[in-house]
Amino acid sequence: MRKLSTLQIILIVLFVGIIIFGFFVSRKKSNIDTNKTQTGATMLGTTSLQEAEQKQLQEKTDMYIIYNNAVDTLDVAACEKIVGDDKLKTECIDNIYSALASREKNITFCEKIQDTTIKAHCMNSFIYDTAIASGKQSDCGKITGDNDLKKACEKNIVFAQIEDQSFS
Repeated sequence: MRKLSTLQIILIVLFVGIIIFGFFVSRKKSNIDTNKTQTGATMLGTTSLQEAEQKQLQEKTDMYIIYNNAVDTLDVAACEKIVGDDKLKTECIDNIYSALASREKNITFCEKIQDTTIKAHCMNSFIYDTAIASGKQSDCGKITGDNDLKKACEKNIVFAQIEDQSFS
């Protein structure tokens, strides 16, 4: 076998070194591109998530605007425009019926209310008014679930009776 000269050995080592260096540079560039793609996808995912949250918040805001307008105008049909939040829609309708019952002095609106607490409050206000008009404390006993209103009813009837007796 023939011996290689020093210059040839140096050239071979240099050539192999260049090949190895090129391999590692291309591999590093490939990793950087992959990271950029992953980071871009992560940022894109974050942006999409933020946009979805913002859209959801805007939809919720829109539903509350519809709710407020419906209650302000006492328009039950406007509550039907509330979509995706049945609880809010029911609350809207119930509050309108309660306000209509009070304004129109009509207990039949109370009967249309679905929420038991709002319905009881609506009905109790009519019972209170009837008891005060009758002047009978026993009518105050028909008030349910609101002891403070029941006591106020009884006290107001007693005060009304005292007032009537003092003027007689």
